Amino acid sequence: MKYRIGKTQRFFMVAIAMCFDLLELILAVFLVGAVLNRIITLIEYSIYILWFMFNKIKFTKPKNLSRLGGTFFIEMIPVLGALPMFSVGVLMTINQSRREDLEAFNDRNIKKFEDAIVRVRNPRKR
Repeated sequence: MKYRIGKTQRFFMVAIAMCFDLLELILAVFLVGAVLNRIITLIEYSIYILWFMFNKIKFTKPKNLSRLGGTFFIEMIPVLGALPMFSVGVLMTINQSRREDLEAFNDRNIKKFEDAIVRVRNPRKR
């Protein structure tokens, strides 16, 4: 079973997202985050959307779009922008892609099993 985002890449994606969130929290504490956090948020979302797209995770699905879109708007609110919403959104998107990969793997195996049963029942139709 191969996932689109492996364990190592998943670790780095979440770790980098947490670093971005920590930076935003530090800037918010020093009261310079009102402007800089918006710029950082735009940069981090641009980076991660590209990173997800390189891993064949599409944002045309409503779940993926609403998840990152929702966290984006929360990040844009001055006080709430200090919360680690970006890390949560990245982790949720990665977990959703892993579930989709597992479902696709199971669907392929079920189809192979059904085909094997048909071949056993009807040996002449090979």
